[in-house]
Amino acid sequence: MEVKTREEILRELIERAGEYPTGWKAATRRDPESFGEEYYIFHPKAGVYEVKEYPVNPFRSSGVGAHLTPSVPSGLPRLLKEQPGTFGILEVDLAKFLRALQETPDQSITHLDLSEDVGIRIPMRGPSHRTSSTIRSIDASLAKKCRVVDEEFRKLLDRHGLTRAYS
Repeated sequence: MEVKTREEILRELIERAGEYPTGWKAATRRDPESFGEEYYIFHPKAGVYEVKEYPVNPFRSSGVGAHLTPSVPSGLPRLLKEQPGTFGILEVDLAKFLRALQETPDQSITHLDLSEDVGIRIPMRGPSHRTSSTIRSIDASLAKKCRVVDEEFRKLLDRHGLTRAYS
């Protein structure tokens, strides 16, 4: 299993969404031991992906992720009983989006038709569940892989100086 940057995993997920356009689900939770948010994105034919990220500033996030397993563990759906929200991966062509904003100065952004014509594409979407229970408890092999992602995330936080104490 290879731990990749957040951007590399998102690109891989977008590619997989081209193969499997529907049937994706997600579970999210705040990581109790760090500044991060964890996202588990999965599909019956693509497996389980984990992305851990934290907001660098209001406009940028940083993180790591990995393809944890090629199949969805059988216990995962039973953890997701609560009413789901929705998730999506949003791709923005900034040049097209800015042009669209300039062409419609009287309208607010919320009234723009969110389509590829204005430079916005949502290649993957589906139900998302907020869970306090840990998905890692499903099986031991998934827990071990999640620990590898955790370690890489801690290294990222160290490199960015977030774990350094001030005196």
